[in-house]
Amino acid sequence: MKSPINFKFTFFILIFGLSGCSLLEAPEDVSNPMDPSDPDFEPPAVTFIQAPEDGQIVDTCFVQFEWEGNQPSMNFSYRIDDKNWSEWSTDHLIEYPLLDEGSHTFEIKSRYYNSVESDYPQTVSFTVDDIQGPALWIYPRLIEVSIGEQFSVEVMVEDVTDLAVAKIVIEFDEDLLDATGMQIYDTEDAFLRSNGGTIIFFHDYDYENGIITIETGVATGSPPSVSGSGAIVKIFFIGRYTGQGQITINNASEFRRPDNTSIPINDIGNGGVYVW
Repeated sequence: MKSPINFKFTFFILIFGLSGCSLLEAPEDVSNPMDPSDPDFEPPAVTFIQAPEDGQIVDTCFVQFEWEGNQPSMNFSYRIDDKNWSEWSTDHLIEYPLLDEGSHTFEIKSRYYNSVESDYPQTVSFTVDDIQGPALWIYPRLIEVSIGEQFSVEVMVEDVTDLAVAKIVIEFDEDLLDATGMQIYDTEDAFLRSNGGTIIFFHDYDYENGIITIETGVATGSPPSVSGSGAIVKIFFIGRYTGQGQITINNASEFRRPDNTSIPINDIGNGGVYVW
């Protein structure tokens, strides 16, 4: 005959076992550094892996920024030189291939997955000194336009001494762009009139091959030449088709002194165009 079950004993064992089980222990407080109400809260931030140092002078127009967040699963938005902010994304890298000479500021905002955003963007300010004169370069170095939109670029002279005559040969993608006009800078404050002289100016368009030839100089000035840096001419274009191309300064370009001797052109800075 089977022994009757001792329900009191079984109940005692069950209660004793459960009371010692960790499942009934109160959970420890879990820290959440992404929660602003948590005492261990850490604001979203980034650490730069690759970037110019703040205040640095860089000798290239190609600048890259790479970063990482202080927590996983973060989003970032960035911009340069007060342009539009990028869309929020998980990007950790951005490249700027054709930055202009001069000062630039890169800004980046960070955000946790719970939409907690950094109070202020982190910034890096730096200076591009890519063009070493005597030089010719296109400003701005990079243009983005839509089809049918008119834009302009300037031809810049950089750190030249005793310049009397300049021949500048510009090439562009004639399938991508139409050249529509030109403006020589000839006001009293123009670079070529800094000696008080008169500007001589000739130009020629070769539309079939996408070539513009400019010949300009100064006369009757004192001294009979100019020195320094400045813009010479503005050229107008219209984007024809979607694509990317260049506006380049051909090596046939040259500088000459008043005695007609050549001034070596040490550097050339070409421009890029994106038509969308």
